[in-house]
Amino acid sequence: VAAGAIAIVLEANPDLTYRDVMYIIAETARIPTLSETEGWLINGAGYHVNDRFGFGVLDVGLMVAKAQKWTNVQPRCDYVQEYQGRPV
Repeated sequence: VAAGAIAIVLEANPDLTYRDVMYIIAETARIPTLSETEGWLINGAGYHVNDRFGFGVLDVGLMVAKAQKWTNVQPRCDYVQEYQGRPV
């Protein structure tokens, strides 16, 4: 189901990267029902998360609407520091 939802989002905006899709999911997912509100925390980035539901239920309509107006996030940066010491 999630793969199908992401396929629809990518059809709405084929220029999205995997990181863009992750942000769109995090920003548009919703808490399932009032009976399933236990265990939700707000993570360091300010998103609701749950061990059982992740970011929550995918709202495909909202994801597509956001994808159509989306500005891609910056590419991920990797920093490498080569060790100059003795082997241990």
